[in-house]
Amino acid sequence: MTDLPRRPAVLLAASAYVLLAMLALRTLEAQWPPLALWAFVLLSLTLGFGHGALDAVLLLGQFAPRSKALAVSAAYLLCVLLAGWALSWSVPWALLLLVLMSVWHFGERHSYALRARLCVGGASVMWPMLVAQGAMAELLQSTPGAGFGTAWNIWHMLAYGWLVLVCACALGWAVKWFLNQKKLADRGDGQSENHNQNSTTDRHPQALWAAIEIAALLCAYLMLSPLLAFALYFGVYHCIAHVARVRRALLAHSRLSIVRYTVAFAASVLATAALLALLWWFLPGMHWLGGASQPEANAGQVLQWLVVSLAAVTLPHLLLVSYSARWLGR
Repeated sequence: MTDLPRRPAVLLAASAYVLLAMLALRTLEAQWPPLALWAFVLLSLTLGFGHGALDAVLLLGQFAPRSKALAVSAAYLLCVLLAGWALSWSVPWALLLLVLMSVWHFGERHSYALRARLCVGGASVMWPMLVAQGAMAELLQSTPGAGFGTAWNIWHMLAYGWLVLVCACALGWAVKWFLNQKKLADRGDGQSENHNQNSTTDRHPQALWAAIEIAALLCAYLMLSPLLAFALYFGVYHCIAHVARVRRALLAHSRLSIVRYTVAFAASVLATAALLALLWWFLPGMHWLGGASQPEANAGQVLQWLVVSLAAVTLPHLLLVSYSARWLGR
């Protein structure tokens, strides 16, 4: 976990720049509504695509014999195809599974505590259900098919449960901090005071980073449309953080050279492209992609395919990243 800036002025300046950037994006989105969709598509095809392709590097790093790495890679691809085939029969449940996997996966960098992982990981998919219900309803209404009402209600209940968890964790952290400060004030021994301060130093930056991430996502969903806010979080923050994490692991594990890394990345890009093509043509719901005469229906059909494909690709990615947590480090 990266340490917080030592000077509060640096943190305040960074926050001001981020707020100004979001205000500029809000103005642009008001003038050009397709901005959210284009940002989501472009960031997913570039940074999102690249961060997923790095799974090949994780396979080489975790499984030493090449034959074993190839076998696990084949199982990885098979898992994607089977998950896509199964989830395509019920797109609403695929959406709910994608939400739950997002909660777990996006909180990966806060895996030091389960409650912190759930609080931070759920911010990107729970805030829009709490502060942008109208926009979310309009987005889901463009998706044809039955069962989305039930999925909406379950997602809504999960969002309120997540909010209760966040409030309880924030209250608990505030009480612990207050009691710790009171204990330090009651003790007159400077040496013991320094010892207690040092013992709690490692926890405070982690809790502050979690609070900052949750608050930043709240501001993003209040100022921007849900699709644009999520696109920025996924493409600009999550993907770049994952790439940096893999790079640090590569530097720490010298046996994985830059040449093998480059070859693995290039091969994984080709494999991912082929995998998306397979999902496009062989899902049981492939009739989504044709036969509709209205543009709105076509958009909803493509959105269905996108939900199923994201859920199918996220499942093995989540499992591999969680398995590689020790190799990646925090």
